[in-house]
This record gives sequence, structure tokens and C-alpha cells, in this order.
Amino acid sequence: MNSAKARVLVLGSGGREHALAWKLAQSPQVSHVWVSPGNAGTAGIADLYRSAGTAGIADLDKSAGTADLFRSADLDKSADLNKSAQLANLQLQSHDEIVAFAKNNTIDLVVVGPEGYLKDGIVDKLNAAGILAFGPTAEESRLEWSKAHAKELMLQLSVPTAAFKVAESPEQAIEFLEKDERLRVVKYDGLAAGKGVFVVDSLAEAIDAVHEIKKGQKDFKVVLEEKLFGEELSLFCLCDGKKLLPLAVSQDHKRRFEGDLGPNTGGMGAYLPVAAYDQSLADIVQERIIARLEQGLRHGVYTFKGLLFIGLLLDAEKGVNVLEFNTRFGDPETEAVLPLLQDDLYVLLRACAEGRLAEAPPRLSNKASVTVIAVTENYPAQSSYGVPIKIGTIPEGVTLFHCGTAIKDGVVVTNGGRILAPTAVADSVPEARALALAALKEIDFAGLSYRTDIAKRGGLCRSNS
Repeated sequence: MNSAKARVLVLGSGGREHALAWKLAQSPQVSHVWVSPGNAGTAGIADLYRSAGTAGIADLDKSAGTADLFRSADLDKSADLNKSAQLANLQLQSHDEIVAFAKNNTIDLVVVGPEGYLKDGIVDKLNAAGILAFGPTAEESRLEWSKAHAKELMLQLSVPTAAFKVAESPEQAIEFLEKDERLRVVKYDGLAAGKGVFVVDSLAEAIDAVHEIKKGQKDFKVVLEEKLFGEELSLFCLCDGKKLLPLAVSQDHKRRFEGDLGPNTGGMGAYLPVAAYDQSLADIVQERIIARLEQGLRHGVYTFKGLLFIGLLLDAEKGVNVLEFNTRFGDPETEAVLPLLQDDLYVLLRACAEGRLAEAPPRLSNKASVTVIAVTENYPAQSSYGVPIKIGTIPEGVTLFHCGTAIKDGVVVTNGGRILAPTAVADSVPEARALALAALKEIDFAGLSYRTDIAKRGGLCRSNS
């Protein structure tokens, strides 16, 4: 073991965290990656922590190539990789435990996955303890966990976005809806796991959405937006506190069913490159959105470090608009993007956290990537737990990321709503899509469901979702 090499802790348990750990483990500068709490997939690339201290830590076998662990992710191999550990091996229950583990084990970088950790101030606590973390502070992450705050910043910086009103009571919301027929998108102000947005066609449906939000949330604050139509895209930008560097543009499919029908989900699949995002559009986004956000940073209007996920909508009549900000890597976009990244992810994230990003944007392969999510049949309303998963031979060119999985008695089982994320890389989007769908034929569990139209048409997404 080279003691000079870096130790990394990834926080989270989904496909995004599996993809982040997988990519970080490929860095020649990294010797150890831990994931808390992780899933059945991360057990294959991280020696997961079982008890206080450093017992059980082992070197990653870089020579084997971590990607190989997931092309043939059969159950026997998954069990072998996790033989010396049990489920939730690195189970850090509180912020204090995370900080203590990072200090006691000389963690060089903590990479935060889920938005909940950010809102609750884990980066603030790590920074206060002198531990380098990739991600925004609690205040900076308000850009995601308060849609009203994000919209007001866009307005202040002249970043193009849909017309909106903020309502702090159901009565006020209904009054706004009745007065302005453009307002047919109802968004809960806070975090809702991608499921707090209602895009409707009528006043009656909008009022129903208001009542649904009041019923489902302890507090009430909503953003009411003008409904726009067009291509919805996900733009990842790295931010070091001074500048924003575009990382990748992909397209997510949020709706549960084929044809972009049904309820919103955390995401049913993603792909890139997106044909609609050409150089001409990239120049417009740079001028009208990225440059204005950078100006806000330089003038102290707001502060931010980490991954700024800019949700874009390309409206044929109104041009490009910002739908929302997320303040972390998106899921499933991360699973689609990282297999194409040609630069060292650890180097990028560390430079970002230290405020010293290079001027040149990260390099992506010119190939295509498609991720299709295998979910449980009643997702997003219900999840599945403890159901055995059978995995056959995954085709060459496909990396099988785990989302909601666990290991029980040496068997990979379901542990959530989104279960697996086969991601295919090929020369074109159609070829990658075919590979991803072929991989799904090798996966089986009771209640398995997935969309077959991910990346099929380049997706004209509904609106403001």
C-alpha cells in the first residue's frame, strides 16, 4: 500500500454513489474508497468498514480494473466480494460519527451524494473539523432545498426562467392560480425526492395539487410557475467558488411510464449526448446562464462550491430557461455521465473543494451512454425489500450500477424502489440503448419493471418537471 495515496469516503446508498465510488476507485491517486451506508454493488469496490478504527481495511486491486467487477455481476461474484463483511458494513448513523470516522481514518476527501446530508449541514461540520468535503454548505444548498430561494436568485441575476409566484398558504396559492392562467405548475418549495412537482392542464387540477401538497407536507410553501414546453436537459457544472465549469449535459426521463406518462419519479433513465444541445446552444447557455451565475459569485451575491446541477428547458418560443437548481450529482444522470469522463474524478473533486479548478472543462469521451433503471412494479408509490435478485451475464460494454440493493445471507436482494442501473457505452445512442436493454434481460426479480423507451426519441419532455 502506498500510504501517500488518498482515502475517500462517499456518503449515500444509491446508484449515484455507486457510480461515484466506482469512478473514484479508478484514480491512481486513491488507495481506499469507503461508502456509507452503500449497497450490494459498492461492496465490490470498497472495503467497507465494520467496526470503530481501521480494522478490515484492504487495498483496492487496481490491476484488476474496477469496471470488470460489474460487467459480470452475478450473485456468486457479489457474494464473494462481500464475504468478509456484512450488510451496511460502514453504517455511520450521525454527523458526529461521520466526522469521527473521517478524522480517525485520515480521510482526504468526503464526497456527499444525497441532498439531505447537505441540507442538514454535513459539509459545515466536516469543514469545521478540518476535513475536506466536496459539496456545498447548508446555506449554499438552499439553491436546491428552497425552490423559492432559487427562483429569486435567478430573478436577481437575470437568469432566464419561467414566470412564477410564491405562495405561503393554500388560500394564497389558489388566489394566484385563479388570477393567472399561465400558472399550471405547482412545486413544493422544499425537498421531495423528485416527487413534489405537479404539471397540470387546468385550474381544477392545480388546486388539487395544492391540496395534495398540504396533505403530504408538515409545512406549506409552494412555487407556482408558468408552464413551458420543450426539451428538458440536465447540465452538470463543477463550481470552486469562483467559476463554473460545464461537465456534461444529459437527458433524464422522470415520468414513470412509457411515453413520459404517469407520476414523476426520481428518474427512470438518462442518456448522452443529447442531439439538441449543439455548440450554438452551448454558447447561449454560457452567455445567458453560466456567465451570469459566475458574475453573482464574483460579486458576492451568493456563494457555492460543489456540483451545480442546472435543470434546463428548451422552449421553441421562449428559448432556454432554467427550471431549477440541484446542488449535487443527479441520479440517474451520474450513472450515465461518469463512464464517459476521461479525467481523474478525484483530482477534479478535490480541486473543486479546494477552490482551484483549472480553466479547461473536463474531457468526455465522444461515445454515447444510456442508463435504464430497473424499478419495482409499484414504484414510486411503493418500494421492495428483501426480494432476491438474479443477475445473469451482463453484456460487454455495460456497467451494472446498484441503486436499491442489499446483501442478505449472501444473496443480493431488493432494498428500495429503484433497484439497478445498467449503463451501456457504445458508439451511438441507439447502440447503447440496445445494449442497456439487453442487460436488463439478464436481470430478474419479482415485480421487475422498466421503461423500454429511454433515449429512444431524444425525448420531448412534458414541461417544468
